[in-house]
Amino acid sequence: MDWIKENKAVAGLGIVTLLVAGGLYFLGSSWASKQEEALLAFEDNRNQLQRLESQAPYPDKAHLDETRKKVTEYRGRVEGLQKSLLTFRPKSFEKIPPADFSNRLNDANGKVKALYTERGIEFPDDWQLGFESYTGAPPEAEATAFLNYELEAMVWLYTQLAQAGPAALLNVVRQPLPVEEGKPMDGGKDAAPYFSLPIELTFRGREAAVRRFIAGLVDSDAYFFTIRSIRIQNDKFESVPEKDDVEFKEAPAASPFGGAFDNFVVPDDLAPVPEEGAPAEGEAAPAEEAVPPPPEEEAGGERVLGQVLGAEQLNVHLELELLLFRGNVNLPTANPNT
Repeated sequence: MDWIKENKAVAGLGIVTLLVAGGLYFLGSSWASKQEEALLAFEDNRNQLQRLESQAPYPDKAHLDETRKKVTEYRGRVEGLQKSLLTFRPKSFEKIPPADFSNRLNDANGKVKALYTERGIEFPDDWQLGFESYTGAPPEAEATAFLNYELEAMVWLYTQLAQAGPAALLNVVRQPLPVEEGKPMDGGKDAAPYFSLPIELTFRGREAAVRRFIAGLVDSDAYFFTIRSIRIQNDKFESVPEKDDVEFKEAPAASPFGGAFDNFVVPDDLAPVPEEGAPAEGEAAPAEEAVPPPPEEEAGGERVLGQVLGAEQLNVHLELELLLFRGNVNLPTANPNT
């Protein structure tokens, strides 16, 4: 301490030197850390640039303009699809008085049953077009708009089935809609752009009738039905034919010359002399014995062949969805700066 008092100038200079050295060390450490961070950021940017440069197409302005053009074209196709789907939306979709719906249901029920009776198509005795719960009481007013649309679509569906020519309508299950139970139909922000109206249908008919009905169902320009699942079962599935049950006659042997001499004519002077007792040319041949009909056991093969070729009845169960589109969906707008 005495030395410091006697050498105040030297001691002050030493203290200042220590402070300056400590500050320089602190600044140097900070700058080194910032330099390291800058080098790491530079490496990341360089790696990202190299990755972008290796992509095809390279993200330059020309390719950006091309991508924007493709996005615009895709948006146009989506808008076109939306426009075509909205053609299935009914022109009028409004609530009606519950009593009016009951009258429409009774009228449709009578017409459809008369059509099925006229065409000889069997149907359940208690069938009410899938609206059995409203035979004794009308629906709530809030549900009439959806129910009226569904009724019109199902009448169209039954008419298509009748035109296909099935043997019988076995069962119909119409799933209740949320609005019938006092719940909202809207599924929230992330809901699909359509309302789903599920229907299950079971009928029996030949393969041709099944094909006609499904073809008419998917080719409709009035209602948009989708087939969620289909189950087809032979009406006689317990007696499935075995391969040995079907006998096919052997085909005649093919000519070794491939038909090249089918039209060959033998000259008259080279024609063989007919045998004694054989009819001369131009004369009618004597009547041959009638060939007896095939034995009864061959009829079994024809029956089984009919099963294979679709002559048997099929039981068909369809799970359908009738789609009711909500309306125009606002598509997101692309950011021109991206």
